[in-house]
Amino acid sequence: MDGYEVYNSVFKKNTNVTLAACMAHVRRRFDESVSNDAVRVQYVVKEIAKLYKIEKHIRQNPLLTELDICQLSKPVRF
Repeated sequence: MDGYEVYNSVFKKNTNVTLAACMAHVRRRFDESVSNDAVRVQYVVKEIAKLYKIEKHIRQNPLLTELDICQLSKPVRF
């Protein structure tokens, strides 16, 4: 989520919608907080990079099945 205030009112009114944060915004927040805890920030940024790598692989291989994609997309634990 990018901080756009309208999201708050929309998601409070509609409980059937799940808010998903944009990874670019999430990563930026971690980059901005590197002075607070560099070791943890570097770890999280590396984990986000793994997600970006998986997304790139999926985009470059349009013939992947849903099963292939699920096997690539193991849960990431922070």
